[in-house]
Amino acid sequence: MPAHAATADTAAPEVAAISLSRESITVAATDVQLLTVDVRLTDDVGVAEVDDSAGGHTPFLLFGSRGVAVSLVLGTGTAQDGVWTGVVAVTSDWAAREQPVRVVAQDDAGNVLDVDPRTVIETPAVAVRSSHTPVVELTVTPDPVYPNGAVTQTVRVIDRDTGRPWPDLPIVLAGDNACPEDVFGTANARTDSNGRYQRVLPAGELHQELMCAWVPAANVPGQRSTRIGGDTAFARYKFLVRATPAAPSVPAGVNVDVNGQVVPAIQGKVVLLQRLSGSEWRTVGRGVTRASSRFTVVATPPGVGVWSYRVYAPGDEQHAGSMSPTFTIRGT
Repeated sequence: MPAHAATADTAAPEVAAISLSRESITVAATDVQLLTVDVRLTDDVGVAEVDDSAGGHTPFLLFGSRGVAVSLVLGTGTAQDGVWTGVVAVTSDWAAREQPVRVVAQDDAGNVLDVDPRTVIETPAVAVRSSHTPVVELTVTPDPVYPNGAVTQTVRVIDRDTGRPWPDLPIVLAGDNACPEDVFGTANARTDSNGRYQRVLPAGELHQELMCAWVPAANVPGQRSTRIGGDTAFARYKFLVRATPAAPSVPAGVNVDVNGQVVPAIQGKVVLLQRLSGSEWRTVGRGVTRASSRFTVVATPPGVGVWSYRVYAPGDEQHAGSMSPTFTIRGT
């Protein structure tokens, strides 16, 4: 047995220094200015360059208040002590002063560095002077909308400096997974002469809840298009409630089943039977949806005459509350 057993490496890489190719940048409208970032990383066994389908590329750096991802590749030196380089596209919607906010790297032993460099080294910043930034506003109507109902998306783009509408401007409309900041897209729409674009997503299908719009920056050779002035909106859906009494009239004080269904399908959803009393709706019964999303509640006309009812499905984290159309039961 050797006198000194080998000790497993447990130390993560360290960030020793960061430098930027420029101290200040001027950028306007949809133009792009490129900024080179150099990060000196050290590690006893060597920093590893990894491309993983789940975790992405390491090492990488996040730059600025929006956390723009910058992939790093070894430029000079060695894996044990080298300068790793990346290029970030600076657009006109950047803040006036931005700097690296996160560095992630791993070594050949699997140790991971994940640090805000501002906490361990003097971290440089770039001053950004911008003008004529496109400001994007995305709205979705109606709000809320019934499942499978038509949804209208409206995009409005103005010039931040002048407040004027921005006509004939390419924009990207996307949804769900295409909305995070690190995902890129190709223009699929264009504003009209009033700086607006509108489209209707037709009825008959459940549309994506998270929707987004942004202006693609001007293409730069060797760089993917990035986004400027993005906005997001949610298509909030509300329950669709149907309810029908088993009989249109019964003797006063006699129970009558009210059968219905809640869409989208949900089991165990509490629904409330409400009766109009004067000008107020009062809860007079409740039921729970079955696996089929159907329910049965019991109505009891309290006296002779025509009584108005409805069934209300309260909202939850994913859907707004909604009620069925009003129906009547006559007490005889």
